[in-house]
Amino acid sequence: MEAEKVKTSGSGMISGVTLCELSGLTDRRHRQLAAEGFFPPPVRGQYQLRAAIAGLFRFYRELQVKRGANLAQKRERKIDNENTLLELEIAEREAQLIATEEMVARLTPACAAMRTRILGSSLGEAERDALLDDLGHLLDDAIKRPVSVAGKKPPANPEAAPEAERKPVG
Repeated sequence: MEAEKVKTSGSGMISGVTLCELSGLTDRRHRQLAAEGFFPPPVRGQYQLRAAIAGLFRFYRELQVKRGANLAQKRERKIDNENTLLELEIAEREAQLIATEEMVARLTPACAAMRTRILGSSLGEAERDALLDDLGHLLDDAIKRPVSVAGKKPPANPEAAPEAERKPVG
């Protein structure tokens, strides 16, 4: 197949009609691109061949970059939406778990009843103290935070609290 010859004048100019045939754009769009600075505007319907072709290449490169950026934004939005769905799934699963406060509310009466039985038993003082300590540690482990003495708040760092303050609820 024989390559088509581009109709240009010997002065390095190309007609608007020929540029439209080659680029697939309208003359109006070429004039808009010229106004946007991609290439110089036509003079009597003639464009500078080299500048017009270079400008069209630049226009198409920038268009490609914009489309790529839009694609990246769409991908980012998709990832955000997927993360939101995962967060909702996690929240739904967490609803099956028991909150620490609820666990405390459930365990405190049982531990108080056990404490009362231990104190009312005929065990020796050392055995009672050991059982009460075990009960306190059990409650601590169950709720993963220190148990406070009645009326006192637990320390922020349970290891920093004096031994006397780390006793079971009573």
